[in-house]
Amino acid sequence: MRWRNDEFWLSDEPSDVDLATVHRLLAATYWASTRPAERTERAIRKSVCFSLKRGGEQIGFARVLTDDGCYHCRRRCG
Repeated sequence: MRWRNDEFWLSDEPSDVDLATVHRLLAATYWASTRPAERTERAIRKSVCFSLKRGGEQIGFARVLTDDGCYHCRRRCG
């Protein structure tokens, strides 16, 4: 589903996640700076995700863990 407010839109559609941008933003944090892109992609696939965009640019991201995901993705997820 997508919600729009002026130039901003919020989506829970998996196809709306810009994986490259999310991985780049996570790589700038202390907790995910060494996380491989494949692990980020796998964690996103196993979660409910929300993308905040302005125009076509991803400016926000939230990931909700479900029973199908894992908290610490150092182990193999599902």
